[in-house]
Amino acid sequence: LDHLIDAAEDARTGQRNLIDLYASPEQAAERMSLLAERALACARTLPPPHRHELIVAAMASFYLSAPEAHAGEAAPVTRAVLDAFGPLATPAMAVFKARRTAERASAAMRRDRRDDRAVGTLAVRSADA
Repeated sequence: LDHLIDAAEDARTGQRNLIDLYASPEQAAERMSLLAERALACARTLPPPHRHELIVAAMASFYLSAPEAHAGEAAPVTRAVLDAFGPLATPAMAVFKARRTAERASAAMRRDRRDDRAVGTLAVRSADA
């Protein structure tokens, strides 16, 4: 899933992306969905199974909550994997999306404060001149 969300960056930097090995986005979606189903089946063999299912769904949700996972050719893969996880992914997706939104808001606030300080410094310099 890391390769799914890094596809654009990998293309820019000339790095190999494993998603490109699939013949089409549809094939990638089908195969990634099968991997998700297989991961859930393995998680169900571990005690307590529900906890391990949630852990696997949360791990996938970390990547699938990224904006890049919902754009372009990544979108069908994201939908297929989320469908494979079903409602198990819903809580983790909500948490990770909220976390990403909070991080963006925090970064914007830091930029605004930095810009305000820069404007204040310029005003002081102008007054001193």
